[in-house]
Amino acid sequence: MKSGRLLKRYHIPKGCGIFFYCNGVNMNLNGRMKKLQTAIVKTGLVIKVNSNQFYSADQKRMITSYIIKTPVTYYSEKQGEWKTKDYEILRSCSMPEVIFCLLDIYKAVIS
Repeated sequence: MKSGRLLKRYHIPKGCGIFFYCNGVNMNLNGRMKKLQTAIVKTGLVIKVNSNQFYSADQKRMITSYIIKTPVTYYSEKQGEWKTKDYEILRSCSMPEVIFCLLDIYKAVIS
């Protein structure tokens, strides 16, 4: 590994590491996203990462969109009971942005 090609590197306990490289080379970002999600869930905070695809006519390709959600409990006065719904934290088409958001969440829950 050439140190000049290394863009950013963060160390997370329990074997969860995240690496980003320049020049279009990535190190399995999907796996890093799942490891971060698992590490967050182990702390007790439930995080859901949803993905869906759509076709961009401008770019003439399929684009994957990611949504980070967490369930929240609220009191519905209309029905007079507690309900659970998903609170959307982030919606992005950039996987590195999703990973950095998960990393920020992880840092917040461990401190």
